[in-house]
Amino acid sequence: MDAMLAGGSVRMLLDSSWFNYERNSQVAENMTALAALRGLDGEFRLLDNRSPVTVLHNKGAVMDGATTLISSNNWGYSSFARNREVAVLVESPEIASYFARAFEMDWEPDSEPPVARCGDRLEAALGELVCLDGSGSSDDRGVVRWTWDLHGDGTTDGDGCRFEFVASKPGELSVLLTVEDSWGNEDSAWVEVAVLTPGQGSTTIPGLARFATLVSIPLACFGGALLGLRLARRWHRLSRKLNQPRED
Repeated sequence: MDAMLAGGSVRMLLDSSWFNYERNSQVAENMTALAALRGLDGEFRLLDNRSPVTVLHNKGAVMDGATTLISSNNWGYSSFARNREVAVLVESPEIASYFARAFEMDWEPDSEPPVARCGDRLEAALGELVCLDGSGSSDDRGVVRWTWDLHGDGTTDGDGCRFEFVASKPGELSVLLTVEDSWGNEDSAWVEVAVLTPGQGSTTIPGLARFATLVSIPLACFGGALLGLRLARRWHRLSRKLNQPRED
């Protein structure tokens, strides 16, 4: 209240757990009404129950973007008068910035879903290890979960930003990536995997193309040498007929 009366702007976030909900709701309502009555700049609310934080147990404050209070004190008489508590004031813009960012993430509910990205299509040879990458997915606060559905049947076959499997059957395979942020917002994307047999499309048996390239060079040289030998023999026979006719 003193900060608001001095012309400052105040925001306070209170715990919304079931055991604190009633009394903290009253505090928030009373402070909001008092600020409005006196024309002061103050906002007071409870932690959104959709938040990934289940209990707001922190007792602290950030002041003027430079000073941070980190404390074990509950804001009640017994905590200050009867308990052995500890509190520290830290003068550091860097630390204040860290706690201010954390406060903002708790203060404003996250309604923005993430964006799932894993590519559109790729080809793999039968029996090849397929590596799918969902690390290009993004969120305004951060992706916390990646799940992969190999057959699109609703069953989770893998998790993590990267997923590997062996292409065991030829044909088209649809794989579903679902990403989630810490507030439970989700997005999904499909990637098509074409599993090809040897000689089909642009995919060959691993190592076969290299082997064919290495073998084709000596084969070509051998074929050229054989053709040259046959031409030389024919020319030798022809020259003999012209210069040394056969005797009867």
